[in-house]
Amino acid sequence: MPFSPLKQFNNHNVKKQTAKTDVIPQPNSIQLAPIHLKHAPIILKRISKDICQALNCSPISSIESAQNYILENSGKPHTRQGVFHHEFGLIGCVGYYLHTDQRQPHAFIYYWISAPYQRKGFASLAIEQLIHQLKKQGITQLYADVFDNNYASQNLLHSFGFKRQEKPVHLEPRMIFRFERRM
Repeated sequence: MPFSPLKQFNNHNVKKQTAKTDVIPQPNSIQLAPIHLKHAPIILKRISKDICQALNCSPISSIESAQNYILENSGKPHTRQGVFHHEFGLIGCVGYYLHTDQRQPHAFIYYWISAPYQRKGFASLAIEQLIHQLKKQGITQLYADVFDNNYASQNLLHSFGFKRQEKPVHLEPRMIFRFERRM
């Protein structure tokens, strides 16, 4: 008596494979590089509504809005770079805004990694490279603003020696804490 298709499927041995994004990132597996308009389709695919909310930026819901995201802060004193993985391509962005007109040159940094690649160490690698770049430019202090409920980002910044300032910089509509690090 032949088995029903459902029973045949249930009896079929399928070799379980882990997702490619489960790899542990190696130090040389990502590279920070400029993003261009040609990257707009992948930015549209990678940046979620939640990421936009965490960055306090307008949602990216079309090619045009992705292009605006790329163009709006390109060039000094603001620099935005893509986080490119050697296998997965563009997986996120990092950026900074330089303040060099004061006695102590400093930068405000920000970053995002697309959801399928979060919590895998890619943000750590990207921030490590970004800090190295900023040190080479003579930046002596870094700042990052983080929403109060973004514990992953707060923990990541702590792991790089950032200290949270006591008072939040914003209370409404959501609380934002400022983190700082002397180099």
